[in-house]
Amino acid sequence: ANHFAAVLFGSIFVGLAVGFCCTLYFYFLREQQSAVTEVATFFCWALIPYYIAEAVGWSGIISIMVMGFAMDYFVVGGFESEETSWMDYMAMRGEDDDGVA
Repeated sequence: ANHFAAVLFGSIFVGLAVGFCCTLYFYFLREQQSAVTEVATFFCWALIPYYIAEAVGWSGIISIMVMGFAMDYFVVGGFESEETSWMDYMAMRGEDDDGVA
Protein backbone atom coordinates (compact mmCIF):
# COMPACT_ATOMS: atom_id res chain seq x y z
CA ALA A 1 0.00 0.00 0.00
CA ASN A 2 2.86 2.36 0.80
CA HIS A 3 4.56 1.62 -2.51
CA PHE A 4 1.31 2.23 -4.40
CA ALA A 5 0.81 5.61 -2.69
CA ALA A 6 4.43 6.61 -3.31
CA VAL A 7 4.18 5.73 -7.00
CA LEU A 8 0.81 7.45 -7.39
CA PHE A 9 1.65 10.71 -5.62
CA GLY A 10 5.21 10.79 -6.96
CA SER A 11 3.92 10.45 -10.51
CA ILE A 12 1.31 13.15 -9.92
CA PHE A 13 4.00 15.44 -8.51
CA VAL A 14 6.26 14.91 -11.53
CA GLY A 15 3.36 15.58 -13.92
CA LEU A 16 2.36 18.80 -12.13
CA ALA A 17 5.96 20.03 -11.81
CA VAL A 18 6.75 19.48 -15.48
CA GLY A 19 3.36 20.90 -16.45
CA PHE A 20 4.19 24.06 -14.50
CA CYS A 21 7.58 24.32 -16.23
CA CYS A 22 5.88 23.82 -19.59
CA THR A 23 3.40 26.57 -18.77
CA LEU A 24 6.26 28.96 -18.02
CA TYR A 25 8.08 27.92 -21.20
CA PHE A 26 5.10 28.65 -23.44
CA TYR A 27 4.29 31.84 -21.54
CA PHE A 28 7.74 33.35 -22.03
CA LEU A 29 8.04 32.21 -25.65
CA ARG A 30 4.52 33.11 -26.81
CA GLU A 31 4.34 34.47 -30.35
CA GLN A 32 8.08 33.84 -30.86
CA GLN A 33 7.83 30.40 -32.46
CA SER A 34 6.34 29.23 -35.71
CA ALA A 35 3.22 27.07 -35.51
CA VAL A 36 5.11 23.92 -36.51
CA THR A 37 7.81 24.50 -33.91
CA GLU A 38 5.25 25.18 -31.21
CA VAL A 39 3.34 21.96 -31.92
CA ALA A 40 6.54 19.90 -32.07
CA THR A 41 7.70 21.40 -28.77
CA PHE A 42 4.30 20.70 -27.23
CA PHE A 43 4.68 16.99 -28.06
CA CYS A 44 8.31 16.89 -26.90
CA TRP A 45 7.24 18.25 -23.51
CA ALA A 46 5.08 15.14 -23.08
CA LEU A 47 8.20 12.95 -23.08
CA ILE A 48 9.88 14.76 -20.20
CA PRO A 49 7.62 13.60 -17.32
CA TYR A 50 7.59 10.06 -18.66
CA TYR A 51 11.37 9.69 -18.58
CA ILE A 52 11.73 11.46 -15.22
CA ALA A 53 9.08 9.26 -13.57
CA GLU A 54 10.44 6.07 -15.10
CA ALA A 55 13.98 6.93 -13.99
CA VAL A 56 12.80 7.34 -10.39
CA GLY A 57 10.70 4.16 -10.51
CA TRP A 58 7.27 5.78 -10.69
CA SER A 59 4.59 5.61 -13.37
CA GLY A 60 5.43 7.54 -16.52
CA ILE A 61 1.92 7.05 -17.87
CA ILE A 62 0.31 8.74 -14.87
CA SER A 63 2.83 11.58 -15.12
CA ILE A 64 2.01 12.15 -18.79
CA MET A 65 -1.72 12.08 -18.05
CA VAL A 66 -1.44 14.61 -15.20
CA MET A 67 0.82 16.86 -17.26
CA GLY A 68 -1.67 16.67 -20.15
CA PHE A 69 -4.43 17.89 -17.85
CA ALA A 70 -2.21 20.71 -16.59
CA MET A 71 -1.18 21.72 -20.12
CA ASP A 72 -4.79 21.64 -21.30
CA TYR A 73 -5.87 23.85 -18.44
CA PHE A 74 -3.04 26.39 -18.37
CA VAL A 75 -1.37 26.40 -21.80
CA VAL A 76 -4.43 25.96 -24.00
CA GLY A 77 -6.50 28.31 -21.86
CA GLY A 78 -8.99 26.34 -19.81
CA PHE A 79 -9.06 29.00 -17.11
CA GLU A 80 -11.11 31.47 -19.18
CA SER A 81 -14.76 31.82 -18.33
CA GLU A 82 -17.40 31.05 -20.93
CA GLU A 83 -18.49 34.68 -20.88
CA THR A 84 -14.99 35.85 -21.80
CA SER A 85 -14.81 33.33 -24.64
CA TRP A 86 -18.24 34.40 -25.92
CA MET A 87 -17.27 38.08 -25.80
CA ASP A 88 -14.07 37.36 -27.74
CA TYR A 89 -16.06 35.42 -30.32
CA MET A 90 -18.57 38.24 -30.72
CA ALA A 91 -15.76 40.80 -31.03
CA MET A 92 -14.20 38.76 -33.84
CA ARG A 93 -17.50 38.68 -35.70
CA GLY A 94 -18.01 42.41 -35.22
CA GLU A 95 -21.37 42.10 -33.49
CA ASP A 96 -22.74 43.70 -30.35
CA ASP A 97 -24.42 41.84 -27.46
CA ASP A 98 -27.73 41.60 -29.34
CA GLY A 99 -26.17 39.70 -32.24
CA VAL A 100 -26.58 42.65 -34.62
CA ALA A 101 -23.63 43.48 -36.84
